[in-house]
Amino acid sequence: IKSLESSATELFKKINKIVCTKGNYGKLRYKNIAYLNQLKDYFTDINDILALLYSKFSIIYNELMNISSDIIQNYDQILSDVDGVRKDLEELKTKLQCILEPDFENIVYWIETTDSEYNENKFPHSVLHSAPIEIKELLNKYLFEHLDTAILTSATIAIRGKFNFFKTLLGLNLLSSKSSSDEHDKILEFVAKSPFNYQEQVKVLLPNFIVSPKDPHFSAQAARLLDKILEQHSKGTLVLFTSYKNLNDCYDALNEKFLQKDVMLLAQGRSGSRTSMLEVFRENKSSVLFGTRSFWEGVDVKGEALEMLILYKLPFMVPSEPTVEAYHEKLEKEGKNSFMHYSLPMAILHFKQGFGRLIRNKTDTGIVIVLDNRIIRKKYGRYFIEDMPCTPIIVRSETAIIDLTSNWFRKI
Repeated sequence: IKSLESSATELFKKINKIVCTKGNYGKLRYKNIAYLNQLKDYFTDINDILALLYSKFSIIYNELMNISSDIIQNYDQILSDVDGVRKDLEELKTKLQCILEPDFENIVYWIETTDSEYNENKFPHSVLHSAPIEIKELLNKYLFEHLDTAILTSATIAIRGKFNFFKTLLGLNLLSSKSSSDEHDKILEFVAKSPFNYQEQVKVLLPNFIVSPKDPHFSAQAARLLDKILEQHSKGTLVLFTSYKNLNDCYDALNEKFLQKDVMLLAQGRSGSRTSMLEVFRENKSSVLFGTRSFWEGVDVKGEALEMLILYKLPFMVPSEPTVEAYHEKLEKEGKNSFMHYSLPMAILHFKQGFGRLIRNKTDTGIVIVLDNRIIRKKYGRYFIEDMPCTPIIVRSETAIIDLTSNWFRKI
């Protein structure tokens, strides 16, 4: 076991060094076996040790099976524990074999570290990852084909009132295609009308005077506008970001100002756990919460605790993310536009999830502000607008946005 620990530590140190040297934001995807050649000796050592350990635990297990349970105290527990170790070792061997014999056509592989830089003297925080590029065949084979009935429900799985993208992604369209011509369709669809009156409960503002998110001045302009809006309105505000970098930049720009104004600013990664931040946010009805990906969904804050929702950028996935990059490549090989077939619809679904944080019951009211001007200036922006539950207002100046928000809060 000590030999396994030593070999594994050396392996993950090597992985750490490779990712810190050649990776992008702590991740490095490998697309051919050449990447593994520099790790081959480590894998061979670990594989040999796992085989030896498996053999030894199998001997112990077989010996226990031949001994009367009356002789050993806690016999059943010991037997179960030994068998559990055997199964864990067998699973590790199988996973290692999958890494050593990669299926690059159907599976994406990458190595990852949470360390910002390589340090020979520190314990490495590295991971070997693999994931299927597509899951629809797997879901059909291991889940949907074995179910009599399944109900899939969410407020954010339809795009413009249709489930086409969701069905394709999960392989539900395969179920429908397998049904014979004289059978009813295996998929029944229903889009329920929202119980909320969004036209009365929400005002959506799209400022077009801010530069593009790709402009180096975007962060400064966005922070300035946030400061101006929050200076005028002491309301519970949730600001959703798509990356920790943007969140941290904005936090660094505004935190000192907010402290001087006695405004409580909570930020994911800086102000405690997700649960504790939400508790504080609910209790302090004029606080501001900065959150990234995990706050775009599953957050339920009702009433005055949340009256302003600000979406910093449109929630497009990072194209260099290994799973995203691999799926894009697969779509392009099939002659499909990866942006229109995957990136855009996924961003629309995430956008709807973020938008849905504001109105949680029939008495909630509030304002949504989207700082990303691509929603106005890019052709694909209309797809986001068409999926909004109410008509947005394009705002052409900082003064106008302050006036519109002030009039709204006076009215309600």
